[in-house]
Amino acid sequence: MLTDGAALAAFLVLMIWANRLWPIAMTSLLILQLAGHLLKLLDPTLYPFLYWVTATVWGYLMLAVLASGTWLHRRRLRSHGYDNAWSKSWHRTPPSDPGS
Repeated sequence: MLTDGAALAAFLVLMIWANRLWPIAMTSLLILQLAGHLLKLLDPTLYPFLYWVTATVWGYLMLAVLASGTWLHRRRLRSHGYDNAWSKSWHRTPPSDPGS
């Protein structure tokens, strides 16, 4: 649960900074996985199959999201030669010259 929580915190930051959609999907899946851990914490008698589904199925979907994000990145590199990974809103613009 702590590992998934740390991964969620890292992907939340990445989701805000990145200029891609896959971190949003990854963060959503991590939230679902963490919710499964919280369910088990709240009810230790939770049916084992239900906990297995909530704790592992999302991991396979996360691998698929990461693989598709990597594939799309490689495709953009091949077609454009570069791939801007970060949002342009994070770059500082020089102050405008009031005299011009």
